Amino acid sequence: QIVPTDTVNLWFVSLYQPQPVDDGELLAFIHEEGVGMTGGTEQNREGKTRIGLAWSEDHGNTWTYLGRIISPYGDPQPHNIQGAPYVIKDGYFHVYFVDKVTTVNGVHDGIAVARASVASVLQAARAGSLGTGLWKKYSNGSFTTDALGGVSSPIAPWGITHTQAAYSTHTGKYYLPLTFMTWPDGAGGRVNSSVKLYESTDAVTWSASPAIVLADEAPATLRADAGYQYCSVTDRDGAPNAQVGANFYVYCAKDPYLYTTKMALYRWQVMTDPVGGHVFRQSTDFSATL
Repeated sequence: QIVPTDTVNLWFVSLYQPQPVDDGELLAFIHEEGVGMTGGTEQNREGKTRIGLAWSEDHGNTWTYLGRIISPYGDPQPHNIQGAPYVIKDGYFHVYFVDKVTTVNGVHDGIAVARASVASVLQAARAGSLGTGLWKKYSNGSFTTDALGGVSSPIAPWGITHTQAAYSTHTGKYYLPLTFMTWPDGAGGRVNSSVKLYESTDAVTWSASPAIVLADEAPATLRADAGYQYCSVTDRDGAPNAQVGANFYVYCAKDPYLYTTKMALYRWQVMTDPVGGHVFRQSTDFSATL
């Protein structure tokens, strides 16, 4: 595997630690922008984008960028592939991202998924490689198209996938938070900024409606094109590798581009099996009356 020489603007967005923990190994899923030295202008900030892999054998002190595993259909620019939350199902990594998906209404931005065998990916990474043809996109009911440039089918409602996902060993379901910023609504106004948690039973088809709305804030209280983004999901008791139990935390930044005291980090505890079957929110479920 020849490591690309035009790698720029790399973000570590998710980590996988082989189990049992041994020899300091870590696999990182990478969000990459500016591929081929593209972008860099106000109209085309991201340029061409990719999702790649990096490998460490010393607990993350040093990394080798292995290369790219996913690219959007048609390789458009500007296009933000976003990503890369992942879960593991039946021994396969499932990685989520934004692609130019194909539907009966044509080709447009949508959330897609690609997968590869965990064992095969780790075997290749330990050899300093990506392997050959390991990653496939989901299209028309199966994982058959090449993840580098292949066609995708949409698998989830629209939202920002700069998040993380998780599998609950308690419910047997998969969870994916998606966010919205205060984008124009097409009618002269702007949409609310939100954090919505979706669920799936097969890691491919996601619920059309959120399982829970963690935040939903009107644009009047926020800057334009701002709000909630960059969510993480963590197990309350520290389980690794996108796995949680009955209760877990969702962390999310609010207005991450405003580097002042107005920037904030929020945390919500999601209880899939609350005591008594009820969850109460301090902000909405209690009054000021004693």
